[in-house]
Amino acid sequence: RIGEIFSYLAANKKVYHVVDNDELSLVSGTEHHGGICMLVKKQRTFSLQGYLDVPRQEDCLVVLDQVNNAQNLGGVVRTCAFYGIKNVVTNQVEQLYAPAAMRVAEGGMEHIRILETESTEIALEALRKAGYQIIHVSTNKQGVALEQLKFAEKVALVLSEGSTDDIREKQDVNVRLSLSNPLKTGLNIAVNTGILLAHWYVK
Repeated sequence: RIGEIFSYLAANKKVYHVVDNDELSLVSGTEHHGGICMLVKKQRTFSLQGYLDVPRQEDCLVVLDQVNNAQNLGGVVRTCAFYGIKNVVTNQVEQLYAPAAMRVAEGGMEHIRILETESTEIALEALRKAGYQIIHVSTNKQGVALEQLKFAEKVALVLSEGSTDDIREKQDVNVRLSLSNPLKTGLNIAVNTGILLAHWYVK
C-alpha cells in the first residue's frame, strides 16, 4: 500500500522522503505515526450561516460546545462519519485539526465538513430560527428518557464536556441517557454521540 502511495507521488511530481523511525518520530512530533507522515492542506471551512441559507427538509448536525479533549474530538468525528453525519458545527476549528484528534478519528475527518460559527450561543439561535430541534444531553436524571425521544426532521445534537445549562432554551430538548447511573459523572461525549446517533439512525 505504501508502494502505491509512492507511485502516486512520483507520477504527480510530489516530494517524498524515506527515513528511519527516529527521524519520522522527530518530524511528526509523535511516536504514534504508524510509519507515515504527510503534509496536506486543511479542508476549507464553511460558515454555519451560509450552510443554513440553503433550506433543507431533513438534516442532522452535531454541535461541539467547549470540547477541548483531542481524544473526545477524534471519537466524535469518527462516530459521525460512521453514521453518515457530514457536518459538525464548532467555534474551535483548529482543535479538530489537532494531530491527536485526527489520529483518533481514523480517517473520519475526510468525510466531515466543518461548519464554523462565532460562538455556540449564536449557532444555536440560528439553528432554532431555521427550525432545528436542539437536543442536549442531561447531566442529571432530569429530562426526556432516551426511549421516549422523538426526533424531528431537522435535529442538532449539542455535545459538551461541561454543562449546557447556560445555552439551553426552554424549547430545547434535554434527554437523559440512563436512570441507573451510580457514578457522579456521565459518559464522555464520544460515547454520548454514539448513543444518540444510533437512535437517530434507526428512527
